[in-house]
Amino acid sequence: IPMLGNQGFELFMLESPDTDEPREMGQHWKDGCDLLVVDHYNRSKGFETACRDFAKDILAIDDFCNRQHDCDMLLNQNLGKIPQDYLRLVPERCELFLGPKYALLRSEFEEMRFSALKRRESMKPVERVLVSFGAGNFKNADRLSLKAIERVNPSLSIDFIFGNTGKHARELGKII
Repeated sequence: IPMLGNQGFELFMLESPDTDEPREMGQHWKDGCDLLVVDHYNRSKGFETACRDFAKDILAIDDFCNRQHDCDMLLNQNLGKIPQDYLRLVPERCELFLGPKYALLRSEFEEMRFSALKRRESMKPVERVLVSFGAGNFKNADRLSLKAIERVNPSLSIDFIFGNTGKHARELGKII
């Protein structure tokens, strides 16, 4: 957030977590905005609809295909997502941007791609993989990643980092 402020973007912080966000945002930007970007796991159709009063267009960034949206555009940069995943989740008019070709990366990553590919040619094969989902484990992702890694290369050494509060931690510990 400080980096955005340093680049000249206006930052707007809500007074409290109990604030009616769409109303307060509409009051702050009385002339509205051309594009509102919503990137939040707890925001969905109700929030976006409430923002229609001041937002001309809405772009929702979604990783999970697990909630309805009222948006004009939707971005999911994950592998394997197809328009059918969003059939009942977005309005018919919504333009979908799906897959890694829409990944939100700074230009430095694209600039480094050629040299990274060259370096990869001289690398030895992967023997060990570290997997960590931080504090979360959405939809048993640790078990799914373990199965995927085993399918790709069953001889890999796999290290998992996960908190003991996850409901799947004990089960995964037995498998590993």
